[in-house]
Amino acid sequence: MELAMRKLNIGCFHKVWEDNFVREETTEAVVSDVLPDIGTIVDVSGVVCLRSKEAKQGECGLAATVHAAVIYQPEGERRMRKLEVALPITASAEAGAVDESCSLVVRLKLCSIDAKAVNPRKVLLRAEVYVEMAAFREGQIGIVGALEDAGGFQVNVKEGTAEFTAAVTVREKTFVLSDEYNLPASRPPMSELLAKRAELSLEDVKSVGNKLIFKGAALLTLLYVAAGEAELQSVDFSTGFSQIIEMERPMDGLHVNLSMALTGIYLDQMGPESRQISVELHIVAQAVGEEDIRLPFVEDAYCNEHPLSLSRDSLELRRSERPLSLRETLREQLETQSPARELICAWALPSPVSVEDGNLRADVIVRALYRAEDGAVGAAGGRYTVKAQAPAEGGIKFTNCAVTCTETYAAPSSGGLELRVLLDFTASAVRDLRIDPVSAMNLDTEAQPSMQNRPSVTVLPARQQHSVWALAKKYGSTPDLIRAANEIGEADNIGGKLLLIPRAR
Repeated sequence: MELAMRKLNIGCFHKVWEDNFVREETTEAVVSDVLPDIGTIVDVSGVVCLRSKEAKQGECGLAATVHAAVIYQPEGERRMRKLEVALPITASAEAGAVDESCSLVVRLKLCSIDAKAVNPRKVLLRAEVYVEMAAFREGQIGIVGALEDAGGFQVNVKEGTAEFTAAVTVREKTFVLSDEYNLPASRPPMSELLAKRAELSLEDVKSVGNKLIFKGAALLTLLYVAAGEAELQSVDFSTGFSQIIEMERPMDGLHVNLSMALTGIYLDQMGPESRQISVELHIVAQAVGEEDIRLPFVEDAYCNEHPLSLSRDSLELRRSERPLSLRETLREQLETQSPARELICAWALPSPVSVEDGNLRADVIVRALYRAEDGAVGAAGGRYTVKAQAPAEGGIKFTNCAVTCTETYAAPSSGGLELRVLLDFTASAVRDLRIDPVSAMNLDTEAQPSMQNRPSVTVLPARQQHSVWALAKKYGSTPDLIRAANEIGEADNIGGKLLLIPRAR
């Protein structure tokens, strides 16, 4: 006889696949006929833009472009020149559980970029891009919550509670951020824009009903040649933004993982020798909303009247503990080939974050351009490891790990440049759970009662590993009978006690 049980279904988005890797691409670029030969490569920078992403049957893929600029100094000249290169990045991975119905969330990060001259007319450009991809499919989590009808028999049920976190909404929004910048009065007019770097920072995320409101800023660094002179100049700009994503459900009480990626960057110098620049940034914001859920389930059951067989499911769940935010400061002394008179610019590229012995770890590539005493432009830099100590707690894992360079500062000092980089590490602390809830009960009403030959009372010295439930199930009693006979509460430790175990009738 199969007993009736109540099943609960919770709508959610299953993360059916995820992967992360570093994609390295190289390309050769030739100097235009109208430009002089390469003498010395001074700097190389890049901005990575996501062009497309696709989830299809058994596969996830993306296409991106690194918009790179190689700044070089021709032999015998002081004026810097640029070589612009569009480096395509493609990636695909087998994903057996994925199909066209899945929502694909992608994060990209430029980890490193460098160039070397193959000959005076050709450079070899290499870039490393960190890729994170996760595919979500809308579905349900089903769990049997309670025994609904025991058919008139006395069935003892042990109930448990599953506390876990599930993705309940996945949305994205594309938007365009436009602005016009004026060069500060302290900077000379621009003759030619040589290179650009762009970073997106997230400052605040909140919800009102089913609207997710997020605020942030786009940080832009420009390198240019000043009008009427050969001097290399640097200038920083920032534009704030506020956007709304219409979510599928109210967001109150939900955790939100929100990431942003550039999909395009366009800069125009407004006239020759101008002090104005127009900027247009195309951005995609991707949001995954997660909810903390508590669900009752049947952990165990037995019947003292007839044999009861149980079927079980197996569920692997994950519970979010807390977001983690740590700030670290990198301080170094950069050696320069000649004494530095002034800093032109400094930038840092952090690698993907790894977790080692409870530490969040990232390698940071730092490069600084400076002007020497004789007016020549020099470069200094290095690769450094930064660690952030995460709170130690058993069973905790860290996911969605990221690091952002919020400030890169360098100043001339004796022997080189004094460097300071502020790095913000973020991560989600999670705990993996596995439960085996009872999914079906079958009572063999034809069999004789299994406990009929038991004594009416069993006296037993309880051990530390014993539980009231296990003893009741073994000796044909009930937890309530044992607690009443021994005057013990639900939270009392029974280890070492001499227990009376009355048989249920």
